[in-house]
Amino acid sequence: MRVKNALAAGLFLATATATALWGAQPLKVVSAGPTREIYNLSQANEIRVQFSKPMVVLGKVPKVVNAPYFHLKPAIPGEFRWAGTRLLIFTLDAKKPLPLETTYTVTIDKTAKALDGSTLGEPYTFSFTTPTVKLGYIPWRRCYRNGGRATGNLLMLVRFNQAVDPQAVLAHLQVHFMPHNQQWSQPVLDDKAIEAAKSLAPGAVKAFEAKRSRVLKTVTSNAPVKFRLAKDWDHKLWKPSANLVVLETQTPPPPGAWLELATDGKLPGKEGRATSGQSQTIIYRTAPAFFVKGLYCSSQCPKDYYNTVNLTVDVTAKRLQDHLRIYDISEPDKRVPVGLSPVTAKDSEGDTGPSWSSSISFDSLGFSPEADHTYLLVAGPDLAARDGQTLGYTWAKIVDYWHDPAFLSFGGGHGVWETTSGTQLPFYARNFQTIWEWVEPLTPDRLVPAALKVEGYKYPPSWTLHPWGDSLDTTESDAAKIPDVPAKTRTLSPTPDETQNYGINLKGRLSKQGTGLVWLGVEGQEPIPKAAFSVGQRSATASLIQVTNMGVTVKDSPLNTLIFVTTLDKGAPVAGAHVEIRRLNNKIFWQGETDKNGLALAPNTNFWLGRSTNGPRFIVLVRKDGDTAYVESNWNEGIQSWNFNLDYDLSEAKPILRGTVFADRGVYRLGETVH
Repeated sequence: MRVKNALAAGLFLATATATALWGAQPLKVVSAGPTREIYNLSQANEIRVQFSKPMVVLGKVPKVVNAPYFHLKPAIPGEFRWAGTRLLIFTLDAKKPLPLETTYTVTIDKTAKALDGSTLGEPYTFSFTTPTVKLGYIPWRRCYRNGGRATGNLLMLVRFNQAVDPQAVLAHLQVHFMPHNQQWSQPVLDDKAIEAAKSLAPGAVKAFEAKRSRVLKTVTSNAPVKFRLAKDWDHKLWKPSANLVVLETQTPPPPGAWLELATDGKLPGKEGRATSGQSQTIIYRTAPAFFVKGLYCSSQCPKDYYNTVNLTVDVTAKRLQDHLRIYDISEPDKRVPVGLSPVTAKDSEGDTGPSWSSSISFDSLGFSPEADHTYLLVAGPDLAARDGQTLGYTWAKIVDYWHDPAFLSFGGGHGVWETTSGTQLPFYARNFQTIWEWVEPLTPDRLVPAALKVEGYKYPPSWTLHPWGDSLDTTESDAAKIPDVPAKTRTLSPTPDETQNYGINLKGRLSKQGTGLVWLGVEGQEPIPKAAFSVGQRSATASLIQVTNMGVTVKDSPLNTLIFVTTLDKGAPVAGAHVEIRRLNNKIFWQGETDKNGLALAPNTNFWLGRSTNGPRFIVLVRKDGDTAYVESNWNEGIQSWNFNLDYDLSEAKPILRGTVFADRGVYRLGETVH
């Protein structure tokens, strides 16, 4: 009883203290809303007023709440309710949505009284406005030319967030040209090409400069644009609706023009009088003025390079070919016409009509340039674009073709060369006259360092930690992949632009049985004239080659690793082969021998847990009678679990969290049932 009395006294004291604290402060409205302009009507479904003190007794709120001190103008039907003791909520009648463009004012009289008897010192007022007329969603296809021609008026879509009177819209919009010369890429003529084509195109420069000046005037203009309501438009593109207005310029704007439409923020809607007072803009871009921009490649172009003529407006290959002349000017003072293969009016689009594009390939023009040749391309002024614009000047360009890029390769990384294939190891090269060549035989003890370096990793290995695991650190120089022996300069005899097969003779660098490990490197040095290096081919490429008659198959897991050794020529099991598993520090983790079935099983090979799958983790090395073969742990040869629609998670080798159990509440008494 004493405990209960003490507890009751404490509660009484706390209540008295809280009442004293509340009573010491005047009643205030802490927050209220909504305020200002709302974006959609649902934001005004509830009007909320938060007082600083309890206004009703908790647990004794009447079913029907009255708030005579709450006034709303214009009046709206709805009901009051209390959320707690201090938050008054007025919920609007859902069947009677608020009108748009209307401002509502809420006043809380100073007669509002808290439980302790205190009142507001003065009325509290706030207001909100339902959505006013503003620009709504504007699709990317916001304008188009009447009739699809450059000479047609521009039709401009204007969509609002609510229904509007189209006639009223006209009084609250302005349209003017928008300067955008900073965004305009001015076309240029190839002076050398125009000089070469001078006799073919008299007055070409003058016509080009005149057109460029006209367009420059357009892209720097800010003159007003006269417009009107469009009488008709493409209703499939822009479906008519009460919030859509389509405008039409009274005269066709020139190609390349940008038009800016601006509202004055005073456009009234159909339901109220409130306006936003904020101006909004839309930018309409007409199709560019018709120019030839140039070629994708015009200097040192590889023979088989995919080249294109690039324009500012779409044309067809047939149209361009009809107005294009090409001359071979490889020899001084000679201009030999080049014949083009016929181009049909229709192409890959079939019966749907011609394919329009602003990038026309040489292939589609029927033009097959030759290596070590220079050509002059001339397009006439009558070339017409899809929208009816004509070029209006003679365009000319010189394109210089070289041979295909020089390259060489024997496949980077690791390779297997069967002993039955001989000692001549092939590699491939194109358009190289001289190369550097490195050859270094390896002993098994040097395999791991060489393997890491060839793959671009550091040795001794180092690791970078990540949240998802760790990864092997890589080297920054390709030189680390090359054997540390002097390079041999080798002269090749290339046939221009043909990929040819060459060989590296490994004789004298292998065992008596013709087996062994060899670290190779090659790097191109001097290409034939007018044959550039391919991107990324100038750096050296290296490979580790195992010349062997043993095939090694490894299946590893966190529990054990299975090694299967067979001959390459017959596929027979290799018994009694010495097997080593070496870690990346080149230390032997496990060693053993294959049984009569060519199998060996290494236990406790937990190499992957807690790590990412980046880079290798170990190397399996097999030796028998002077023959050596190996497999690296990051090889898969296309055999992975997902190739067989199987999932795996290496972390499942250890206990992992499968789920959680949680109760229906956090605190229980003795004897209660837990759910």
